[in-house]
Amino acid sequence: MSMTKIKNESIELANHISFFVYSYAESQLTESKHTIKNYRIALESYLDYLSECCGVKPATLSIKDFEANTIRGWITWLKGKGNSNATCDVRLSSLRAFLKYLEEKNIKYLHLYTQAREIKRKNKTKPDIKGISREGIKALLAVPDQSTPTGRRDIVFMTVMYGTACRLDELLSLQLKNIHLDSKNPYVTFIGKGKKVRTVPLLPKASAHLEKYIETVFGQHKDPEAYLFYSRVKGTHSKMSATAAEKLITKNALIARRSCNEIPENFHPHQLRHSKATHWLEDGMNIVQISTLLGHSNLETTMIYLGVSTEAKREAMATLEDEKTATTEKKWRNKDGSLKSFCLGR
Repeated sequence: MSMTKIKNESIELANHISFFVYSYAESQLTESKHTIKNYRIALESYLDYLSECCGVKPATLSIKDFEANTIRGWITWLKGKGNSNATCDVRLSSLRAFLKYLEEKNIKYLHLYTQAREIKRKNKTKPDIKGISREGIKALLAVPDQSTPTGRRDIVFMTVMYGTACRLDELLSLQLKNIHLDSKNPYVTFIGKGKKVRTVPLLPKASAHLEKYIETVFGQHKDPEAYLFYSRVKGTHSKMSATAAEKLITKNALIARRSCNEIPENFHPHQLRHSKATHWLEDGMNIVQISTLLGHSNLETTMIYLGVSTEAKREAMATLEDEKTATTEKKWRNKDGSLKSFCLGR
């Protein structure tokens, strides 16, 4: 391989690292400054390891420097510097987020994220959230007393969350202006992670519940800025808190559990989302369509989320076209000659 080619690959990777840390993470992944800081710290640490322990220099940085064996060496190096298991897991998660971004940019990086996912964490991971059957959903939705204001709110909350498979914060952030019931095919517009906007259709039952609820609660003169589920203390311009929403679900789940013991005692709102996604899959919906409806930025996320089999993954991947390599702006950031400055210097 020529030196020119090595340099081109190095520059491409350096640009990806810089863009991920200074732009992509904040605009597409999270608004949390703490999480963004963790991404930067992890990549700085990884670049230090490559430089100090692997002899990697700016002109020699390559794809192979992000393969599993090197990552494992980095984790061991972190442990040797006194980092706890929890810290090592945070650093590994941050590096995985970057490798996932690389995978989305170009299929040639696909194996890096796949390998990184196979590296075991030092601490035990939290148990996966599981959905419940259609019978369980039916039992849950049968609980609210729709003759009362609270019951009408609860049935709308659960019906919309299950019907659209939205995230809890997406539902709580839903304002009247985001609900389109007068359309030929009613739909809602959610603002998801990274402020991404996505449209999700509403089924007739959810539309009917929504229409009746909005008319009853907001009357004829509806404020488009009002939250669909608002704070009873602060008013319609303040959304219901996540704590209040979780209490709403828990209350109904405990009652439903009396007639359907598959509903767990600690039933969480997210299980409504997971249940709907699973039911879509059972109904034969294409995994790509499910991924879009869930608002996942990566198909692999959806397949992991639903526990899709290896064979199904291959079939799903076969429906995708390889993404063309984007033109990379060639920068040579190398203020002090270090690998870290080369990739993250500004």
